[in-house]
Amino acid sequence: MTEAERLARMSDAVRTLLECLGEDVSREGLVKTPQRMAKALLACTAGYHETVESVVKDALFECTSEEMVVVRDIDCFSMCEHHVLPWFGKVHIAYLPAGRVLGLSKLARLTDMYAKRLQIQERFTQQIAEAVQAATGALGVAVRADCTHMCMTMRGVEKPGAITTTSHFTGAFRGGDASAALRVEFLLRTGGGVVATPAGAAALLMPPAAVGGGVAGVAPPASLPVAACTAGSDPDSGRAGDSCSSCHAADGSVAPVAAASGCR
Repeated sequence: MTEAERLARMSDAVRTLLECLGEDVSREGLVKTPQRMAKALLACTAGYHETVESVVKDALFECTSEEMVVVRDIDCFSMCEHHVLPWFGKVHIAYLPAGRVLGLSKLARLTDMYAKRLQIQERFTQQIAEAVQAATGALGVAVRADCTHMCMTMRGVEKPGAITTTSHFTGAFRGGDASAALRVEFLLRTGGGVVATPAGAAALLMPPAAVGGGVAGVAPPASLPVAACTAGSDPDSGRAGDSCSSCHAADGSVAPVAAASGCR
């Protein structure tokens, strides 16, 4: 089917939909709507005609660094495959290079490629992670998406402000204490924050070996933003508050996640 034939068939289908809604497709405001909507749908689903190879091309470069590369707040706009209504938000991508790095714009282009299809957010997030993994051969990839879905805000349950968060991890980001530490760093670097937990649980999230540099690229710098401590400590005072027990052990030591956040 040629592009012109596809456009003609889609325009006829839109005209039928408008008529079924009770509209007069001959009135001034709707005369060109069938063709406009058809073109808009084709533009919004252009990702079907792209591949990882066609997007990445030769934008891979040798690099000896194994530190985490993070690109955050990538805008994404897609359409729900269940209702063909928009959903949109932000995507955050991180990976651990294994001898090669990917041109930064390609992370945004891969995001667009998968967004410009009829999608569900869960699959979208996984596809981006797997594409970055395949393209770079990275030691591990982490992807998080935070999105609003019009199918649950303007219809159905009608809950404006509801945000859906999905994530997918590969390689070094999956399984084991070191992987948990990497996931914590990823959340910190992408604004995900760390929920205050008892010292024991926090230690599981950020094992001491990782904080001490036992795993390359794990220890997050103290300047990274985290949610304010709600247990009574004063991060600026240099010591724990009297009622602070979530981050501080009985001997005065600081849980690794709290230490990484600047809480002393």
